[in-house]
Amino acid sequence: MLRELAIEPALLNKGDRAMHILDKFGVSRGRLIADFPNGGWESMVLQGCTACGVMERHKIKELLTFARRHLVSLPRTYQKGVPWMPNAEYQQSVKPFHLILATQNPATKNYIITEADMHDGVDRWAVPREQCIPRTPQALANSIRLLLEISKSIIFVDPYFSPEMPRFQKTLREFVAVATAGGRILNRLEYHLDAAHHDNASWFAAECTSQLAPILPKGNVPLKIIRWRERPSGEELHARYILTERGGVRIERGLDSGAMTQTTDVSLLDYALYQQRWNNYQLSTAAFDLVDQTTVEGLA
Repeated sequence: MLRELAIEPALLNKGDRAMHILDKFGVSRGRLIADFPNGGWESMVLQGCTACGVMERHKIKELLTFARRHLVSLPRTYQKGVPWMPNAEYQQSVKPFHLILATQNPATKNYIITEADMHDGVDRWAVPREQCIPRTPQALANSIRLLLEISKSIIFVDPYFSPEMPRFQKTLREFVAVATAGGRILNRLEYHLDAAHHDNASWFAAECTSQLAPILPKGNVPLKIIRWRERPSGEELHARYILTERGGVRIERGLDSGAMTQTTDVSLLDYALYQQRWNNYQLSTAAFDLVDQTTVEGLA
């Protein structure tokens, strides 16, 4: 559902073309951009804009600044002194991208496409924005693995979350394990739910600590559990999401696991809807009334 594509820097040396191409990327589109070489791709794009005027270069620079939220930095080697395209093709043989978007494809290699191929009639380019997946912790985490791996602020939203239930514990552990693999330190980790489903606040806080601390990584950012109450005639606390600073997904059946025979729909959120839902769960712009917060330090 989320794919990493490499874009040849020379392809973005014109303002209109850069706008057309970069508009097709983002979590909501299902396509992310490989930061290849790591930390240097944006500079390579700008270095190739030698024929651009001042205004066109400024336009490309602004587009690249906005596109930073779509960048994926995975461990890949880059041989200095060798042009970008041979480097990308070598990486395709050892740690493949989903596709390489290039200025040309004279050998018609199936892992390379050009700007002319950027339409849904080309199977390699088309990316499904929704999937039906098994309701297992592993399948749920794998469906959004790339999003979790590149995000530093992660908000889980399931109004029916119950810390004492293994079906919630197992998926939470899997999500966090993916997000913190290799010792990655997060900036923010939160779980948002409806306080109406747990009347005893002290019991709930104690269960969060006793049940969740052993499954969360020690030394990382603590998990903040935030309980809300619906406002009269206001938004309903029902839909289940995973939201990050990069984008978001909706998980139809919830963030808990189910029987092996059960499935759930996972959908990428359009950018405007993602922004709305992100704002719904920020303290300063919340769509609900805050009830309380519980902070859990990891012990695993």
